[in-house]
Amino acid sequence: MRKNTVIKLFSIIMTGLMLICQLMPIAYAEEKAPFKSMSLPGDVWACDFDRGDEVVSYYTVSEGAGTSTYRTGVDMRLFDHSFGVGTAFTQNDWANYTLNVSKSGFYVPTVYYATPETGVTFVIEYDDEVVEYKLEPSADYTNAVSQEFDSIYLTEGKKTIKIRWRMGGVTLYKINFAEIGKSDEFSKMEGSYRKQVLPTRIEAEDFDLGKKGHFSNDGKNN
Repeated sequence: MRKNTVIKLFSIIMTGLMLICQLMPIAYAEEKAPFKSMSLPGDVWACDFDRGDEVVSYYTVSEGAGTSTYRTGVDMRLFDHSFGVGTAFTQNDWANYTLNVSKSGFYVPTVYYATPETGVTFVIEYDDEVVEYKLEPSADYTNAVSQEFDSIYLTEGKKTIKIRWRMGGVTLYKINFAEIGKSDEFSKMEGSYRKQVLPTRIEAEDFDLGKKGHFSNDGKNN
């Protein structure tokens, strides 16, 4: 009799543990959500990466947390500086940002950062397109500088972009995405129409900017 009771009790405990294990992924998935409402055109602050555990919404190879109290319970290194909350990124770190693009169009990214290192590069994964950016060195890891890059075409709607660090270390503050009209885009006289890094899809209409007869002969992109 006592043996049967023990067996039943063990069975109940195991059933309960199995139910907990089945429910854990559901609760875990519910944590994957935007930390803050963000819309483009506008700023994407590096410290506002999505909610969720490490390897779900972000990943860092560094040990320890920063000194900022802006966010708790995350392992990304955040620091309070005069420009704002800075996020320390190093090689192989990444973070996801869920945001809303108000309307389809070309957006110019301007990166606000600080790093004395040379050869610092990172990529942003936009939908099915990956674009690489290279930062010029600044005085230190604290005082913010800005660098503008070529425009990127973004489609309207909710999307998640991923910032992934490839080389070097940096304090990343924010990336501003400013919308531009066609007249602004075509005001450039030469150079690439849109920065692209292989492998990627190359659209026929993205030929280089320049005068008629040099880069195109339709007279529209000059």
